[in-house]
Amino acid sequence: DPQLHFSHYSRTKAQDEFLGISETKEDEDKEEEREEMSESQPIDQEEVLTLPGNCPSCQSPSENRMKVVEIPHFKEVVVMAMVCDACGFKSNEVKSGGGIEEKGTRLELTMTTAEDLNRDVLKSETATVAIPDMDLEVQSRLIGGRFTTLEGLIVEIRDGLKKLNPFGFGDSAEGTVQEKLKRVVEKLDTIVRGDWMTKVVIDDPAGNSYVQNYYAPDPDPNLVIVKYDRTAEQDEDMGFIKLAPENDE
Repeated sequence: DPQLHFSHYSRTKAQDEFLGISETKEDEDKEEEREEMSESQPIDQEEVLTLPGNCPSCQSPSENRMKVVEIPHFKEVVVMAMVCDACGFKSNEVKSGGGIEEKGTRLELTMTTAEDLNRDVLKSETATVAIPDMDLEVQSRLIGGRFTTLEGLIVEIRDGLKKLNPFGFGDSAEGTVQEKLKRVVEKLDTIVRGDWMTKVVIDDPAGNSYVQNYYAPDPDPNLVIVKYDRTAEQDEDMGFIKLAPENDE
C-alpha cells in the first residue's frame, strides 16, 4: 500500500518497564535458578508457586499463584489465582494435573438433605452442569474450571447468569425474558438455601470432574458415576483429530 508506511524500532527501557517485561541481570539469574530447581525437584504440594504476568484487564504487572492440591479418591489438580493490585481484577481457575481421561464422565447427584450442599465439587473447564428439573444446562465457558462446594457451584451459576444477562433484570427487559430469568434465579436460590432437593448433573467429556463421595471408599447411593465413550464431535472440540486409515491399493 503506497499510502501505508511502517517501521520497526527497539523499545526504550521505560517502555519495557511500562509493559512489565523489563528484566535486570539479577532477575534473569533468579529466573534461571528457578528453572533449574523446577527441573531437578518435584513440586511440593505445600508450596505455592508464583509466576510473573500481566493483568488481562489493565495489563499491569501481576503475579499468578499456583498450588497443587490432592483430591482424596481422585487425582491432583492445579489451583491458579491472580489478584491485580492496580485495578482489583480477580481470577481463579482449576486445571487437572493428569490430562484428559480415556473416557468421559457423567456425575449425577441426587440431593436428599441440605448437607449435600457441602460436598466438594471439581468442575473442569470442559464440563457442563445441568439441573434437569429446571430444564437448565450451563455450558462450560460460563464459569470455567472450579474447585468448590456444590453450594458454591450453584452460586457461581446464578451469578454468572446475572452477569451474562444484566439487562434481563432491568426495566428495559422484555416481560417474558425478565420473568424467565427471575424464575431461574429464584429456583437456584431455593437450592442454595437447602429448601429444594433436586438432581445436579455434571457431564465432562474429558473425565476430569469430581463430586465428593460421602461414603468413600464404598459406593454413594445418591451419586451415580457413568463412564462413556466420547463422540467424534467431542473429540474434535477438545483438539483430538482422528485420521482415517489409508487403504492400500
